[in-house]
This record gives sequence, structure tokens and C-alpha cells, in this order.
Amino acid sequence: LCGGASPEGDARSLLRRLMRERAGSTLKAWIAHFDRGMSGQCDALGFRAAMKALKHADAVEDLWEKLDEEKLDEITLDIIDPEAAKLWLSFRKWCGAAFDSPRDMIRQIRRAAEVDPSVEALSAQDFVRGVLACGWEGGSAEELFEALDTEDEQCLRQRDLRWIDVEVRRREAKLAARQRFVRERQAKVAAKLMCQRARADFKDFLRRQFGYIYHAWRRVLDPEGAMCLQKVELFKSCRQLNWKGDVRALWRALDFDNSGSTALEELDPLTAQQLAHLRERAVALFGAKPSAALWVAIDRRRARKLSWQQFAHELSQLGFPGRLKLLARMLDWEGKKFVTEDDIRFFDRWKPPEWLVARPNADAAEQMKTLLKQRYGHYLKAWRSAMDKDNSNTCNWHEFVHAAQVARFSGDIAGAWLHFDQEVCGSITFEDLDPGFHAVLMQFKQWCIEEFGGVRAAFKTIDADGSNELTYKEFRLALREYGFPGDAAKLFASLDQSNEKRLQYKEIQFLDSWDLPAECGTTGDDGLDAESSADTFGRVDGHSASTLLDYRTPNPGPGAYELPSGFGAAPVMPTARHGGAWSFTGRDQSPHWLRASATVGPGHYFPPRGGGTEVPERRRAPCWSFRGGPSERFQGGPFDAVRGAEPLPGPGAYEAKAAAFRGPQFSMGHRWLLTLHPAQRATTSVMAAFPLAGAAPVMAPRRLKSCHHH
Repeated sequence: LCGGASPEGDARSLLRRLMRERAGSTLKAWIAHFDRGMSGQCDALGFRAAMKALKHADAVEDLWEKLDEEKLDEITLDIIDPEAAKLWLSFRKWCGAAFDSPRDMIRQIRRAAEVDPSVEALSAQDFVRGVLACGWEGGSAEELFEALDTEDEQCLRQRDLRWIDVEVRRREAKLAARQRFVRERQAKVAAKLMCQRARADFKDFLRRQFGYIYHAWRRVLDPEGAMCLQKVELFKSCRQLNWKGDVRALWRALDFDNSGSTALEELDPLTAQQLAHLRERAVALFGAKPSAALWVAIDRRRARKLSWQQFAHELSQLGFPGRLKLLARMLDWEGKKFVTEDDIRFFDRWKPPEWLVARPNADAAEQMKTLLKQRYGHYLKAWRSAMDKDNSNTCNWHEFVHAAQVARFSGDIAGAWLHFDQEVCGSITFEDLDPGFHAVLMQFKQWCIEEFGGVRAAFKTIDADGSNELTYKEFRLALREYGFPGDAAKLFASLDQSNEKRLQYKEIQFLDSWDLPAECGTTGDDGLDAESSADTFGRVDGHSASTLLDYRTPNPGPGAYELPSGFGAAPVMPTARHGGAWSFTGRDQSPHWLRASATVGPGHYFPPRGGGTEVPERRRAPCWSFRGGPSERFQGGPFDAVRGAEPLPGPGAYEAKAAAFRGPQFSMGHRWLLTLHPAQRATTSVMAAFPLAGAAPVMAPRRLKSCHHH
């Protein structure tokens, strides 16, 4: 055997052949001779005894040395026969989940095979038919029976199934760990998804209200043109916009680097990139503060304003690249249909990051990766030590520059950054640095979540002695016993950043903070942002079918009302603008308010009786009653004659019925004009809707009659 077993592969193949010849299968030989204690491993002493039982004692020590490649003084079945090891592990896990004890397994299998369950033994026929009926889908039921029948009695008894107790205890330990940590993990995932959805919803809201995200940035978020936004400013802007989303989650999504401020490149990086390229060209032609000189160069007629087409034409004459017409429309954030010098004055104050105007540089990225590996020995250690100290699996631009300085990289840092950040999202992850090992880590984390509920729960379960550390031998054996499908040796070597041959919990706890690809998937925001920004830099020109059905108007009209809050009360902030307020006053019971209709329109349309042309002599003004009963007033009025008739022209057939309610009646009217703060006056759209008011009405103190509400 040993003569042709100099390569390890030959040693394994020859040992498999010996086990099949002497025992019938490798699995049966393993259970009967190598792993009699059902521990899942075989040491050197047990190997010698097994080879003696197989009646082969020649060169046993040499064969052991070739099988124990890692010098762990133990071997497992997957070293000898990986396929048999996979089958055996799957069957053990299935039995641990399906049965509670050896006796329970025998009874359930016999009951499923439709034989007497009181007999505590299983024949080959009953075993094969019973396990299939109980749900086993792994196949090879005959081979499993032969392997478990180590005494060749043609039946299985409880002593042959004692390993089920071990599997049941493992399953209970996993379930207990999963219950402790699954809620905590779900809460973290829900919080991250809430931030992503808040950011996507806010950007979609800005597009609907302003068209371009940059218009919203300049008109509301950053009217001073500082190109930077603080937390308090964002909260005030969201209140002014009447955005109903989670503002705190939005801030956490925008300020993902915890810098205390956010910028346009964090809200809409592609739009910021286009503006930065425009500014870079202007700086190259006219100096560090180019707005004044640039405007003199393009405003040759001294008109102090340029239409979109003129602005784009003049820039193209100066050699500016890009889609200049779209840039002109975007720079006109006030909607004037032309561009002025004030629209480009922010070029003098804005200091965009270098990566906004750089080009991807693959050579620079490889040079930086080489320097990081030389300094730290492994990409994961470099990532955690220099680029991601908060274990968020994200590295922003400032952290990347710091890592380059630590690695003493003096090349094109911005180009290397853009090579990693190919989607221009403003941050990179470990996957961008080392995709191969990132996949191994995600496989390990996914396995920990499925088996134990999380990485911390998996470590505490595997660490049976409670020492808070695992040797390579313990780590590898535990992962094999619990069924980890990946490369345990490569995983341990990469996680052991201190090279102590021991793995502590603090070296793997960071994985609980990382997101799985399924958890950190976008909510549609990034794709929409990339597509719209690439075409129109943040504006959505087309409308989907659902958008066409969503008809809205900024003021009261036939569409949905979207007035800012202010109904019935003054705003909390005295200087904030609001959309108006109304008062409910007691209605005078005198008939002077009854009047005839002068015109025909949506507000006073009266179908004639019987198809005639006469108009009712008078009509009653709209009134509201706060009660829950159906309206029954005006019975036998002018509308009763047209009930059931053909539809008539107009917004709809009016069948208004007043209630028989005889209590107090109220009219809703606009409040009287009061002197307001200039910032509290109504906007142009509100004044156009209420020409008699002249200004946004406020709450006027008056005595109101009591009324019943629904």
C-alpha cells in the first residue's frame, strides 16, 4: 500500500480501496473501525487499531504521516472520502432535526413503514422505506443501512443509533443560540434598511417636487451655496418641505462617515461629479475663483443673463466638455429659464474632493494594494487596521487617503479610489479590495446565521470550554462537525491576524457588523439615481404609468391637495411659511345668502328638469355639518328629477342631499387679513389661489360655536 502512496492523493485512493475491500464501503469502515466513539475524528492510536482490524499492518506510520498533512494528530472522513463524509454529515443533521432519541427514530421509521412500532429493531427493508417516508431526500438509504449495521446483524437497534443523542444536543444548542441573537440581528438589519429607504424616498420626493436634485439642494437645503449641510439644517429643510419620512434615519444614511455634516456628493454623487468637472475646467482657464472671469468671457453682449442654449454654446466655444445644455438647465435652480452670474458663483467657494474630478487608475490601485499587503501581510488586516476602524465595512474618501499615507503610497490616490469605487457611490467596501476573500467571509457569516443566528452565537457555541479562544484544531473540527462547506484552513489563516495560531472572539466579531449582499441590496435608489443622473443629472424626465395616474396640484384644485401643514393653528416656527388656515363660524339663518346662479361651472352646475332649459331661481351655498348620519335635506329638490337619467355634461351628476340636521350650521371661509411677518406671507401660488386674502391667513381669536365631529 505504501509503495505507491508517496503523493497524498495516492495514499487516500489506496486507503479507500482497502476500506471498500475489507468492509464493503468507506463509510462502514469509518464507523466500525476508525470512529467507534462517534466523535467525527480519528487520532494516531485509533488509526493503528483500525488498520489492524482491517488486517493491514505494513507501513502504517508512513501512511499516517501522509494523511495528516497539517500535523494535527487527527484525521477526519472528509480527508479520506469527501463524498461519503458529505452523505454522513447530511444524514446525521437530518436525524438530529427529525428525531429526539434512538428509540424515537426506530418508532417513527417503523410507523412510517407501516409496521408494528413496538418492535425496537429495524430491518433493511423497513429502514429504507421508513426514512424515505419520513422525508429523507439525500438518497443512498441502502448504503446508510449497511454502514450503520456494523455487526452485520441485518437489523438496527438502539445501540447502533446512539450518535443521535449527540446530534440532538447540537441542534438544541444551535436553537438556543439562535433565539438569543436573532432578534438583535433583525433589529440591526431593519435599522439599516430603514436608512436606505429613507434616503431613496427623500430623493424621489425631491425629484417630484423640483425636477432636479440640485435644484432642491440650492433652493431649500443649501440656499447659501456652501455645498455643505449640517444636521440641524437638514431637519429644518425637511420640516419646510413637509416631508413625512424618518428624518433621523435620513441623516444616518447621508452622514454614513459620522463627520457631522453631509455634502452634495453624498446625496447625489453623479450630479456632484458633473459639476466638479465643470468647475475644474473653469479653474484651469480662469484661476482659483473663476466665476467672475468665466461670466465675462461668456457674456459677451453684457446682457447679464444667458438662455440655456446661449450658455451651452458659449461654454462649448471655450472647450468645456460634457452635456452642456443639461448642465445649463440644472444650474438654473430658480426656474428663470436663463442663467446668471449668481448661478455659478458657488464655484468660488466650493472645494470638491479630488476624486470627483479624477479618472479611474487601475495601475495606481494595484500599487496601493501591493504596499498594503507588504505592510500588513493580508488585505483583511490592512482593511481593519487602516481603512475601516469602526468595523462598518465602508471606507470613505478621508479614510482612504489616511490609509494611503500609512502605506506610503504617493501615486494617484484619487485614481486608485475611483478604480475601487466604480459605481461612484462615495464609499468602498472590502469586496472592492479583495473580492475573493470577501466571498469566503460572507459564506462563513451566512453559515453562522443559518446555523446559530449570528457569528457571536456561533463562536460561543463552538467554544465549548468557555476560554474565549479557539485553536486551529478546535476551529477546524467544529466547522466540520457542524457542516461548514468552505475552506476552514484558509478562513482561519486570514482571521488570525496576530499569527498566534489561536482565534479570539475579538478577531471575528466584526463580521456581525457587516451586511450580507441580500441585506444591503438597494431599494431601487442607487439604480434610479445612476440612470437619471447619467442622463439628466438627477432629473426624471419620463413618467411611469403609476406616475401618470398620480395627479397632484400644489394648491387646492381638481388634484390631490398637498398644502403644507397649517390648518386651524399657527405654525410652531413664527417665521416659517404655511399654506393657509380657515375658520368655522356660525351661519346666519337669514335668507340673504341665498342667491341665484350667475354662471355654469363645476362649483354651481344644475341639470335642468326634464331636459328643459330653465335654471333654478336660487341655490344654497355649500355647508358642512359635523355629524355621522346620512344627509337627507333638500328632499324633492331640483336634483331628484334627474336621478336615473342619462349622464349630463359636467364633472359629474350632482345628487347633493342636505341633512335633516336642524342644529347649528357653519360655513368655512378664509380668515380676515392680518399683519404678518414678511417671511410668513403666502407664496405666489397661494396668493393666486386666494386673491381676496392677499397674504397667508393666520389664526384669529374668535368665539366658535360647539359642533359635533365625525
